[in-house]
Amino acid sequence: MEEITLTGQSISAFREFLVENEKARATVEKYVQEAEQLRLALCGAPVTKAGVLAYRERLQQQYRALTVNNKLSAVNAYLRFCGAEHCEVKLLKVQRRAFREEQRDLTESEYRRLLSIAKGRKNQRLYHVMLTICATGIRVSELRFITAEALRAGRTEIRLKGKCRTVLLPQEPAVCQGAGYPGGAPVPHPHRAAPGPQQHLA
Repeated sequence: MEEITLTGQSISAFREFLVENEKARATVEKYVQEAEQLRLALCGAPVTKAGVLAYRERLQQQYRALTVNNKLSAVNAYLRFCGAEHCEVKLLKVQRRAFREEQRDLTESEYRRLLSIAKGRKNQRLYHVMLTICATGIRVSELRFITAEALRAGRTEIRLKGKCRTVLLPQEPAVCQGAGYPGGAPVPHPHRAAPGPQQHLA
């Protein structure tokens, strides 16, 4: 079997391949970064299954299983692109959680305290960003879809990673007075608001 050495040129070609296949910019950068990390780890040696297995072992010592799998997905895609499919490695087996860890959630009091701090520092942008996220359940990366036109229409179309969904927006924008929205409506709870009935698949 012909030996394959990973090079900077192959990584540049891999980037072009991802772009041509309409991968999201963040995905392109992530995959290219992981490909470069593998290339550096091999120190110029031809890629082998044993070498990639050793690389996987090293990742396991540094990262959580889900992070390792994300990295390996990019590595495997790069290996396929280079014609080194025989060097692909399996992802780690991860048992799905049947529950959400409570310590990873904000309590309502913590959420309100964050709002208070943002407002106290007169950081209106951060204040409204937090309210918008909790009122709609959108991700930070999706904030750019909340435009003046979308607010007037009461809905926005979010298109990311080849997927599209419609998110309904409050009739009044997230400009708050006191502890809630205009008119006395309460500040949205940080858990109940996402994804909630305000999100619908398109």
